[in-house]
Amino acid sequence: MTRPKSDRLREKAEKLLDKLPSAESSKTHDDLLQVVHELHVHQIELELQNEELLQAHKALEQSRENYMRLYHDAPVGYVVLDQSGITRKVNKTFAEMLSDDPSAMSGTPFADFLVPDDQPIFRARLKAFYKNPVNKQIDVRLARNDMPFHVSLTAIVDDDNHQSERPNELLVTVTDINERQKTQDALE
Repeated sequence: MTRPKSDRLREKAEKLLDKLPSAESSKTHDDLLQVVHELHVHQIELELQNEELLQAHKALEQSRENYMRLYHDAPVGYVVLDQSGITRKVNKTFAEMLSDDPSAMSGTPFADFLVPDDQPIFRARLKAFYKNPVNKQIDVRLARNDMPFHVSLTAIVDDDNHQSERPNELLVTVTDINERQKTQDALE
């Protein structure tokens, strides 16, 4: 069982203290006062460093919260797909489009979220879409409780992904175009 960090630090400090000259040595009273002064200065330095670390941690947490809010509460769905079209991550907006839980959607083939007629279209265009998504979009229908609705998919390849187990993920926006499609269908 590992000892708490505070115990290890105390043990290390005591070892360092043992290396300091003992009171029986020829050190004068002024030398001992100087050592005590140095220890107090070091203690204050550590307290200041600890305060800076706490502030940096708070700033990092705030940044993380801002990122998560922007990602999950965006006005469009975000989906991260691997090269096989498997869903790796989704934001809350996309999950709400399908009335599902975001954590339950990871690992699911994206085509499974589509109406059966649009699944082969998506699968056939995935590789081309993946290789060069610039200026391309795919309009498909998502299946929500037997009520399909139209969405437009646009994407970029995340080739700056430093995780070797997930190279070149496809970052997809899913925009609800159902009202626009209804209007277009009515005009036709």
